[in-house]
Amino acid sequence: MPGQARARRASQTASLLDLAPTLTELSGGQCETSLSARWPGRSLVPHLHRGADSGERDVISEYLADGAPGPCRMLRRGRYKYVYTWSHPDLLYDLESDPHELEDLSQEAGHAERLNELRMAALADWDPAGLRERILADQQQRRLIQSASLPGSAPAWDYQPFIDDTKRFVRSRSEHKPVRPAGVGHATKPDRGHVPGTAGRRGDLGADSMGVE
Repeated sequence: MPGQARARRASQTASLLDLAPTLTELSGGQCETSLSARWPGRSLVPHLHRGADSGERDVISEYLADGAPGPCRMLRRGRYKYVYTWSHPDLLYDLESDPHELEDLSQEAGHAERLNELRMAALADWDPAGLRERILADQQQRRLIQSASLPGSAPAWDYQPFIDDTKRFVRSRSEHKPVRPAGVGHATKPDRGHVPGTAGRRGDLGADSMGVE
């Protein structure tokens, strides 16, 4: 950031939700205004200054799109990552000792309390059952719209530029007269009936030809 801080890497967790309040503060705005106060993210500007500690906080991401059995949510708190997936067992990972998330700790007794704590935090303001009902209802509406658009030909929304081919190609020889170089006369049209080596009479093929007595 020119004139304020140099680029650096911070160890604290961050979210894409932090971009709006961060850009607001960098542009001179106040993140405590009525609009930005409702943003779920927080400004990352304190992380640009060495020694500034904005404290650890929870970072949450959701997935509700295709390929999932139901609503999914992830909560990251410090070194631990908790994953909730509808109709699937919970997942818990220690990202410091297991950065590739190969060892699930959700079934270990030593992490039962932490698992329950993270699960309650992830679901505190989130209703997966209600979300699932809304998603299924929305899918039914979209299927109705799709079925209504199936009969007949589908409209083509692609842009198709108009090209006037009458101005791109020569359609016949009559459209353009050949230009003869200066000083060149008309060529003599060859006699198609003349056979070299004969008397020059048309149809004179010699005495040995078929049909001549």
